[in-house]
Amino acid sequence: MVAFTRSALPAAVILGASVIGVGAAGPAVADPVDGRVLTVQQATYDESTLRSFAVALAEVQEIAAEWRPQIESAAPEQAESMRAQANAEMVEAVERNALNVETYNDIWQAAEADPQLRAQIEGFMAEGQ
Repeated sequence: MVAFTRSALPAAVILGASVIGVGAAGPAVADPVDGRVLTVQQATYDESTLRSFAVALAEVQEIAAEWRPQIESAAPEQAESMRAQANAEMVEAVERNALNVETYNDIWQAAEADPQLRAQIEGFMAEGQ
């Protein structure tokens, strides 16, 4: 079963996880990059959008897994170029699944803060295997 785990976190970070505006209603989560506490806006997503997210997440995880060893073993200047290529492929995967990067990141952050939403997404991911 593919799980919505912290292992997917680098993929979300590579996509440039959006910062939710301070003062929005919702649970707080720590920003994975610098540890700041963010407030996640409560949002509801329809089943179709969540299924699209689950497929996009699986594709993003796969792309990240393919690129990670190459990036980690590359010289710094090559690694930057590789990160840009990986990022472009991830954006394409998100958009191919009828989402934009902002919505993908919003759902990611909401799922990090909401165990029920995360479980629903994990269920969709398991169905897709």
